[in-house]
Amino acid sequence: MLPEPAAYTRRPLPDHVRERLRPLDGHAVALVRPYVLAHERRVEQWGQRERRTALTLGAMGIDYEFPLNNGRVPCTN
Repeated sequence: MLPEPAAYTRRPLPDHVRERLRPLDGHAVALVRPYVLAHERRVEQWGQRERRTALTLGAMGIDYEFPLNNGRVPCTN
């Protein structure tokens, strides 16, 4: 006859495995599409360029207003 198998005792899961099993918190995880970040960066660069243009022209005494294009920032590729 074969001997009885030993009772299976389950080992505790390592910490790094338990961390992966927890559900993700949407506010703690920064998953943002790259095209969203690229657009935001382009808008910031455009605004900075316009501010510098206004400052330079203002130093020469020329009044300059930002071209807003119906309230939207132009999207340059």
